[in-house]
Amino acid sequence: RKMAQKQAAITKLRTQKEAKFEYFNQEEKSINSAAQVKTWFLELRTLEIDMYDAELRYAQEIKRLAQLYNEVENKIMRRERALDRLTRRSFADPTYRIEVTNSALKAEDSFRVAQIWVWFMAKGLEYKWPLGKPDLNLTFQDILMARTADKLKSLVDNMRIYDMTQQGNPGASYYYWSYSLRKDYLGMTFEKEGADGNVKSAAEQFQAYLTDLKSDAANIVNMDNGDYLSIPFSTVKFDIEDEDTGTESIPDSEGTDRMASAMPIFKTGLWDSKIDWVQISVEGDRLYTNPEKMEIFLWYGGSGFVRTRDNFKDPNPDSEDGPDSELDFLIFSNPAYTFSYVKRGFGWDVLSYIKQKMTAKLGVQNVDIPDFVFKNEAFRERPVAATDWRLLIPINGTTLENIRDIKVNILYTARTRQYRR
Repeated sequence: RKMAQKQAAITKLRTQKEAKFEYFNQEEKSINSAAQVKTWFLELRTLEIDMYDAELRYAQEIKRLAQLYNEVENKIMRRERALDRLTRRSFADPTYRIEVTNSALKAEDSFRVAQIWVWFMAKGLEYKWPLGKPDLNLTFQDILMARTADKLKSLVDNMRIYDMTQQGNPGASYYYWSYSLRKDYLGMTFEKEGADGNVKSAAEQFQAYLTDLKSDAANIVNMDNGDYLSIPFSTVKFDIEDEDTGTESIPDSEGTDRMASAMPIFKTGLWDSKIDWVQISVEGDRLYTNPEKMEIFLWYGGSGFVRTRDNFKDPNPDSEDGPDSELDFLIFSNPAYTFSYVKRGFGWDVLSYIKQKMTAKLGVQNVDIPDFVFKNEAFRERPVAATDWRLLIPINGTTLENIRDIKVNILYTARTRQYRR
């Protein structure tokens, strides 16, 4: 019994101690919570003070901005008054009027020069992409009507986009052709009775043709202190017999070997035909005092004909083929220019010909002389078909009666019409 009483007393004491411990624990938590709340109130007060400070600074900056704005307005007003007074005084001053007029003239000259160059840019695009469609007609009109630099700039941007768009056209391939002056240009392909009643071969007819040219003093040209016979010809031939259909590896103007197919110049089905290089070969025996080569001149002029990608309506209402006739070529005149720049702009002179001295390949050649010696790139990117070529061969030392034919060997690039975009 006593043990039970002691056990109960111990349990009661333990319970009282646990109750006191719990009370002390709650008291401690209460004290910590109150301290935390006071800390929060202090932080809120600090934020409130910072907010008041920010409001004061904001009000000060607003006042400062208003003062600066008033100062700017005041300066602008004083400047306008000063300019007005200066203008009233300056227009009475002849020197000032001259300076103003000079500035206006310079601006007009600069705009005129820019307008011309933008026009050339449009013409260059027309030549670069001879599509046949009048895509650039409105551009030419807009260039002529432009009166501001912004308008010219927008036209240049549009032409740049146009050029990028046309990059989707098929790439150009290489072709070659030996253009015979006797056969392709003069049509001397068969025997014919001459004025003397004798039948002459095609070669003899060509020799007689050269002799007749020599008899006319207008065809004698003095170059490099020597007399040359000027032989006129044209490569604008719509129908050339296509006998050679081979494909050869031929070095282009940069020395890169190209697979080139034999194709008559100005062939229907090709468009954008441009020269890469030109070579002259003179066929015959005992032609010249130097049996290996002949120094000649080749002139290129007249109008150039370029086949277009698409047919288009003939703009000439008086066309022989009727008002609804279609064309598949463009004509570009005056192929050569010289430019000169001066302080107030630039000028240019239109030349009748591009004149190039070169070496002709003779009928009997030394095999040790490579063919590339006789190629000339002076006419690169020019139309293959041109109306006015001139071949100048030296009179002294040349036996015209032994020349059977003269050929213009042309490597050119062109695009095929069947692979349109």
